[in-house]
Amino acid sequence: MIRSIQVERARTSDLVTATVLGTLAVFMLWMIFSGRINSAENSAIPLVRLAGNHPALAKCLLGLACLIFLLGTLAMIGKYRDKTPAFSADANGIVDAHYDPAEAIGPISWSEIKGFSVRGKFGKNALVVELKHPHDYLAVGNENRRRNSARFMDEFGSPVVIGSGSLKIEIGKLYAACIKMHSMYADQSNR
Repeated sequence: MIRSIQVERARTSDLVTATVLGTLAVFMLWMIFSGRINSAENSAIPLVRLAGNHPALAKCLLGLACLIFLLGTLAMIGKYRDKTPAFSADANGIVDAHYDPAEAIGPISWSEIKGFSVRGKFGKNALVVELKHPHDYLAVGNENRRRNSARFMDEFGSPVVIGSGSLKIEIGKLYAACIKMHSMYADQSNR
């Protein structure tokens, strides 16, 4: 008998993004300190061409871009290291935080859930949480979550959709576990 589920977020894309941003930041630093910013006309870097024949301005623009890439790298490393479960379910219901803990929806009580389904789009499967009152959840979370919830509502008929690429579990296994837990806890939460 399954009493609770806690699923980690798939963090590979966070690490890849942090690596790319970090590499771009190092490249920008190399451009600034290598002394190669003398002639903007032949530069392949748009920021350097934008500065025209002003190497100091080009270095400032590259420095600003470098700072943005470094901040992005640090944010992605923080997201990569975050151990908050992306999806959890227990006797109280489910919590969906697969994008970001700041965008979490839940707990959604079992009595509010009609069921679950697996639907595909663009060759990937997603777990759709079918709610009795889905419109109540359109205003939950930050602006990004509300925008995603509205898009999910249009595409899937529910604001709570969990993509297969965002969790460290196969959607089919998560679907089966959620169905079992729903049948076990939905009757208890209606009492």
